[in-house]
Amino acid sequence: MGCCESSSDGDMSIFFNTNNSWILTPDKTKVFRQTLNQIPVPCRQAIINLPVRDFFNAYEKHLLANYHAKERHFGRALALEKFAIRDFLVLLPEHQDHFIFADIYRTLSKCLLEMGLILPAIETSQKTLDILLKHIPSNNEAISTQYFNLAICYLNSGIYNESWQYLSKTIVIARHSNVPNLENLDILETTLYLLTQLIMARVLNSTATSNRNDNEQEASHAIITEPNQAECEHSLDQQTELSDNDTITNHVLQHDEE
Repeated sequence: MGCCESSSDGDMSIFFNTNNSWILTPDKTKVFRQTLNQIPVPCRQAIINLPVRDFFNAYEKHLLANYHAKERHFGRALALEKFAIRDFLVLLPEHQDHFIFADIYRTLSKCLLEMGLILPAIETSQKTLDILLKHIPSNNEAISTQYFNLAICYLNSGIYNESWQYLSKTIVIARHSNVPNLENLDILETTLYLLTQLIMARVLNSTATSNRNDNEQEASHAIITEPNQAECEHSLDQQTELSDNDTITNHVLQHDEE
């Protein structure tokens, strides 16, 4: 989740006063405080109002899913995130696009992508973007990160025009960051250039081979497009290898904390 205004002691006081039937351990208190800090102020009260036990029963599934995703146990992570989504949809019936879902959908999308379920990954990643645009539209770090995640999804699906559009938006928004990382912007711009070459090569190849037989067309397509696609994917690998959490926040945009 994007960094938001810090939670006040008053927030915590309200939480304890209205949900005092279940005692929080120091570790759970810390987790709740950190979670609340990451949520935009207008969205906090809905979380504060939840019964403590129910909140942690749902949120701990998400935390465990993040752990399994980092360990590349994507099937387990996916199942846990689906349970977390189910629980929060029940707990927040009037807030189906609450900010709490953003990070859950982001991890779910990563798992779907890694498992080769490209279209569901795109749909889930789009849900994350919609939530971010609704709740934190001025957070360039978070928004550009999510545009990049969608660019990766579309690239993996072979929908290069959409990938180009989302990668372009990533760069535009990243340039407006308070402290843009120029080195990593250069990597993104190189990737965009290679992707542009790939798209142009496919168009030119299609035109040039329109009157050839199928075998000739396939051979020509391979000669023209495969090197550019390999370069493009290598450039994107450079970008994603710099991140531990499937986000480009750490390597496209400099910021103080996760």
